[in-house]
Amino acid sequence: MDPAPPLPPPHHSALDPRPPEPFLTGFFSILPQGLNSMFEVYLVGNNSQHFIISPTSVQGKADIRIRVAVPLDYETVDRYDFDLFANESVPDHVGYAKVKITLINENDNRPIFSQPLYNVSLYENVTVGTSVLTVLATDNDVGTFGEVNYFFSDDPDRFSLDKDTGLIMLIAKLDYELIQRFTLTVIARDGGGEETTGRVRINVLDVNDNVPTFQKDAYVGALRENEPSVTQLVRLRVVAIDLDEGLNGLVSYRMQVGMPRMDFLINSSRGVVVASAELDRERIAEYQLRVVASDAGTPPKSSTGTLTIRVLDVNDETPTFFPAVYDVSVSEDVPRDFRVVWLNCTDNDAGLNAELSYFITGGNVDGKFSVGYRDAVVRTVVNLDRETTAAYTLVLEAIDNGPVGKRRTGTATVFVTVLDVNDNRPIFLQSSYEASVPEDIPEGHSIVQAGGRSPLGQLEEST
Repeated sequence: MDPAPPLPPPHHSALDPRPPEPFLTGFFSILPQGLNSMFEVYLVGNNSQHFIISPTSVQGKADIRIRVAVPLDYETVDRYDFDLFANESVPDHVGYAKVKITLINENDNRPIFSQPLYNVSLYENVTVGTSVLTVLATDNDVGTFGEVNYFFSDDPDRFSLDKDTGLIMLIAKLDYELIQRFTLTVIARDGGGEETTGRVRINVLDVNDNVPTFQKDAYVGALRENEPSVTQLVRLRVVAIDLDEGLNGLVSYRMQVGMPRMDFLINSSRGVVVASAELDRERIAEYQLRVVASDAGTPPKSSTGTLTIRVLDVNDETPTFFPAVYDVSVSEDVPRDFRVVWLNCTDNDAGLNAELSYFITGGNVDGKFSVGYRDAVVRTVVNLDRETTAAYTLVLEAIDNGPVGKRRTGTATVFVTVLDVNDNRPIFLQSSYEASVPEDIPEGHSIVQAGGRSPLGQLEEST
């Protein structure tokens, strides 16, 4: 029997795990004892099926090549140890050699985030410096190729990212009323430069941090007196805005405690103010109300606004003289345009409804008197003559300047007594008198009676 063919000493190779196929890892030379020797060549050992040899049947001297049979993965198996056998079938001799193959690591894996999308919610009043979340990406490579660092694709001004740990922190205050959601793009980069992107969605939750704000510093409106709210053409409304969301931004209205609320109601949801009863301008001409706007947060926030309601006048008041009866005396020798009396008349309405005009409507015999259209002063128009008319009873009216057809009138009576002055001489009843007397008539005896009459008709006699 010939001795077994000798094999070379153990062989060691270093391989790229992603070689092109087929790939020659190395070769061995078999030197048989006889030139006609026939033998079979094969591999034995764990994972030896990852490689193939050629040729597998040899006659005489041959070079044995080992090739990669399947893709190799450094992260699965980084080293191969197996035996190469040469078996001579006749006679039965066996030779072998040790084969060691070490794989060279390549950056063949990208970082992979644990979640494609990270979702987190923060209240807008969370303190600066709060940890938001930690992103995690793993890389199946080993060594430097498997080390992952984190970066933002842009530079968000409210968040920071720890490049080593993936911790995202809040570095500036949030405000739900400005931004309700942030979407951040995070880059995971391994030591070989391979990158993967992930997304982080940060939802900002509302807190009740805004006070209802009235749209105007002060509201002013007007309603007509004596008129139900349902027929009023004007609708009074206050509006307050709360920038919060949901219940935190739901505004309701009420009258402030202590206000004269009995005359007004306010719709709690719409802020519409209506009169609860007919208004009387002569009782209250202007209302100063304070309205409270509150949100539905916990605890609620509120603010106060002012509403001024002016009551518009309607012509519902009658001119009134005070007193209603005047009793005056005037000498008959007063000059024309003499001021006899000033009448006091008031109308509790306002504006044109309270503007009065005066007229003499009765008793002004021969037009002796006049009254000022606006000043209510009764004056003489011509000279008076007591001997003609000794007394007058004047009826005066005050008419307001309300709407045509709705004007109101007040009445007063003025009794004028004309006082006498000595402005007339006596008048003889006859222009001449004749009498016969005896010569012996005693001294002091009445001879004739001459009669005279004053303008008042009084008879005066003289003898």
